[in-house]
Amino acid sequence: MRRVFPVSSSLFSSRRRLLFLFFPFFLAPMVFVTTAQGHEGRRIRLRVMTFNLHHGADIGNLPNLRAMAALLRELDPEIIALQEVDRRWGLRSLWRDQTAWLARVLEMEGVFAATIDRRPSRPGRGEYGLAVLSRLPIRAADFLLLPGELEHRGALLVWVQKEGEAFPVACTHLGLSTADRRRQVAALRRWLPEDPRLLLLGDFNVEATAPEIQEITEHLTDLQAACGHSHEGTYFHFGRPVRIDYLFAGPAWQPLICRPFPRRVSDHFPVVAELMLSDNCQPIN
Repeated sequence: MRRVFPVSSSLFSSRRRLLFLFFPFFLAPMVFVTTAQGHEGRRIRLRVMTFNLHHGADIGNLPNLRAMAALLRELDPEIIALQEVDRRWGLRSLWRDQTAWLARVLEMEGVFAATIDRRPSRPGRGEYGLAVLSRLPIRAADFLLLPGELEHRGALLVWVQKEGEAFPVACTHLGLSTADRRRQVAALRRWLPEDPRLLLLGDFNVEATAPEIQEITEHLTDLQAACGHSHEGTYFHFGRPVRIDYLFAGPAWQPLICRPFPRRVSDHFPVVAELMLSDNCQPIN
């Protein structure tokens, strides 16, 4: 039986929201893992994805979550960062808890964090935000509501464990204005852990030449660019393919491949990367 575990909002500051964790078989211990055992001579390989779900709708704005689930199963990532996720929002997504549904169908663990919550003002309506799905154990989760004047945006941080190594993975969706994005990138840099194994995935709503992206790549590697596929778009803007969805990685990760898959099940393409973790990497405590 699936169970839903809300994390008490008292654990977080007033700028943070409620998280819901979905574990197919058990509740993982909710403790932050800040150290890892060394694995000399062994290198960990990982397959990750970022995907803007468009509340489970296709480019015609019709419900399409089953086709998305089939694509996610086909691409077979171990970790998926999702943006524009509905949780019992309304008719457009058939009142479905999309994180819980995908976690069940794909047999993954999941965490959802709301950036917009309509329940207090509109009873019977739901939430909208970010999610992370994982075939690997999720050991802890945290959420930050980002600053901005337009639509509420956030960042969801999880600690995932593979072969004894626990590392941070962040999912975010930045705003539509330059001013909001600059403030949001600054907030992310202050909040995210200074860990060389950090992965930062999401929809950044701007192309790679923008100062916001340049600020991120001063510290993290743009995986799609590092793999020679920076010319491949992830979203169509007035008929022109543009790259606004990114996977960034700390220096502990060696990129093997990273590129979008142009399948029109959403208004964005999923972007998938394969990585190798250095065998002599240690976290920054």
